[in-house]
Amino acid sequence: MRPLLAAVVFAFSAASLLAARFDVMAAGEPVPDAEICIASIPADGTFVQKLFATSDLRCSSASGEIDLGAGKWQVIARKGNDLVSASALVMTAEDAKRGSRHKIDVVAAGTLDLSRWDVFDGERRFIYVTSTAAAIPLDREAVVPAGVTLVPLAVKTGEITFVGGPLTISAGSREGVERKPRGEDRTDLVVPVTFQSLPDGKAEPPAFIAIDAKGREHRPAIAPGIPGAPGTSLLFFRHLSIGSGKVQLSGRRWKAATADVAALDRPVTTLHSGLDAQTTTKLIVHWWTPVDLATFRPPITPDECKAVADPFQRPPSERLDGFLAVLSRCRDPRKPADPGTPRCVEIGRRNLPENELRGTIEFEDVAAGDYSLSFSYRDLPPVSMKATARPLEISEMDAEIRYVTFFGTVTRGGDPLHATVFGATSDPDTGRYVAVMTRLPGPYPQAVSPCDGSSPYRFVPLDPPRENVAFDIDVPMNKIDVDVTDAKTGLPVKEAVITLAAIKDEKERSAHFAGPFGKADEKGHLTVGPVLTNQKLLICARHDDYAAKCAESFEMGETREKTLHFALDRITKRYGQVQASGPFTNGEVIWFDLTGKVTELIRKFEPDGRFAYTRTHGPDEIVVVSSSTTPLFIFRHPQLRDDQVFDISIPAGRVRSLTIRLSDRWPGKFAWGTVQIGDLVVPINALAWHLRKRQSVISTTVTPGGSLLLSDLLETGPITAILVIPPGASIGDGDYAYAPERAAFPRQLVGDRTEVVFEP
Repeated sequence: MRPLLAAVVFAFSAASLLAARFDVMAAGEPVPDAEICIASIPADGTFVQKLFATSDLRCSSASGEIDLGAGKWQVIARKGNDLVSASALVMTAEDAKRGSRHKIDVVAAGTLDLSRWDVFDGERRFIYVTSTAAAIPLDREAVVPAGVTLVPLAVKTGEITFVGGPLTISAGSREGVERKPRGEDRTDLVVPVTFQSLPDGKAEPPAFIAIDAKGREHRPAIAPGIPGAPGTSLLFFRHLSIGSGKVQLSGRRWKAATADVAALDRPVTTLHSGLDAQTTTKLIVHWWTPVDLATFRPPITPDECKAVADPFQRPPSERLDGFLAVLSRCRDPRKPADPGTPRCVEIGRRNLPENELRGTIEFEDVAAGDYSLSFSYRDLPPVSMKATARPLEISEMDAEIRYVTFFGTVTRGGDPLHATVFGATSDPDTGRYVAVMTRLPGPYPQAVSPCDGSSPYRFVPLDPPRENVAFDIDVPMNKIDVDVTDAKTGLPVKEAVITLAAIKDEKERSAHFAGPFGKADEKGHLTVGPVLTNQKLLICARHDDYAAKCAESFEMGETREKTLHFALDRITKRYGQVQASGPFTNGEVIWFDLTGKVTELIRKFEPDGRFAYTRTHGPDEIVVVSSSTTPLFIFRHPQLRDDQVFDISIPAGRVRSLTIRLSDRWPGKFAWGTVQIGDLVVPINALAWHLRKRQSVISTTVTPGGSLLLSDLLETGPITAILVIPPGASIGDGDYAYAPERAAFPRQLVGDRTEVVFEP
């Protein structure tokens, strides 16, 4: 009996830990003999779907503890037919820990007569409170707040199926609701409106118009006001004609917005995408520069610089002519975005006088929020800064355009070198350059690109430049001759890719820079150089038809010439195919062993999802598949014959997104977040690469008080959130999620939640 007794005690303790008390208040005074009612609401779906409870109200005395199970709950209070909540608390079990107390207000109430309000199979009755944007479920008591505008609604599986006429009930009175049949070829329209920002000071609310398929204009059934705080509320339009139409938002100090509407042949059409209501301002920027920017421009010389682009860096962005200010709105890179969505969208640009040191520019009709403001003066690097448009009629800011400069000479073998470095071009006769930058470069990789078209020289300024101090660079005259042949035939391997890495820490397997330097020619030859003399280098050769090989790491020092020979072994190719219901764009197939080490990674696919791989894999490995257009799919590798095609069919299933939050009381500096799907733990590396495609984020770290969004996970089994604690020792090539101490990592079964919180 002891194990059974222990299980019962544990179950009782766990339930008690998720119990809270509620203080019911009316006009600041406690309300005796009140009750607390809870109903389950969905964690996923559109705003409208998440607004409506999916269970009946469950009521109990407010004098006791209220137990909340997994998921999200709507919580209201009431006392008989006299008092009821005009808004609802939305809570999870984590919000209702034992001993916690929560205040909930009630107001005077009336009741509804439901005798003429028919509901059909699967429908639930709600009252939408326009002043609080709360949808309160109705039970047979039908107690509703008095003195406020209410809209009766019927909802089935998250979709609104009936919209009643607006009504206001006096305290203690009783009103009826009648469900009348809809007009022929007519539908009511529900539009969620999200107030992203609210105007400071006096302002009129935005105006909304719905234009139906016959071109007729409709005003909202209830004139919208300005809410007390940013959030989403519902607008109701009555009796629109079926067909294509529009909804428009306009008004002074409001950003105009339009959305297309497909009014459906049913009682209610919901525009799930909704509209954003954004306060606008006139943004005035007072700019100045301490020096004439023309003095920073290098003298124009007839010598043309045909420098080869640095292979390890992206090409510089296109420089703008003249003197320009550009205001852009940039999305949060941590949030999901559709593939191809630009990071920033230009809002406006202004030309500035080139012969002035200060001035003022204005941007009209700017939605309140944060922006990026950049100033570009001809071929100088742009100066960027954060700009905040406040919800005022006029929002002002100061902007200083300041550059830092340093200088030096570039030589090669002691002779002046005409080259580009730090964005500047050195003088062909003296090698002198003057760098003009928005900030001083740190100890990070830089390049000297000779104007004669010879190979760039990649270096790391471990003692970085300082402002107005000389920083001289001497490009070494050294080279490494690399030859690549077939190990069996001795024939050259043309187009073998030669990679170069400057090692930063061999134990941590980190590098200052790494990447392809070039491809071998017809003779399998490539000359690499010039190269660093004071850093360990690693050179490798790879080809799609051969197993990659690397030379031992070395340091050039005073060596002028070095020869490396790679004899590559031809590989036996195996084949697979990813089959998805839609496109498989920017995809990856990654194999991991039992330590979380990557054993093979494929990023090259044919348009139909076919790919080639080289290694033999078995059931002791896991496979992670993801792309910009498909969710993360993890499974155990099947047993395959050597000649069998590895068919990967991404199953149809529920796609989940999850937010992991770390309490601000968490004792560590950070942790990594990941998930277990079924019995398989997603390696941190795989999750990071997936998030880079879906959210433009590659980090999976979460800090105390912070959060991590994990989007687009295919739920092929129960999902468990895992907090990976940084281990005290290196794990080599493995993954931290597979560290030996992984059994002790904090974890939570997610269930239907979209957010989990880890407490100390």
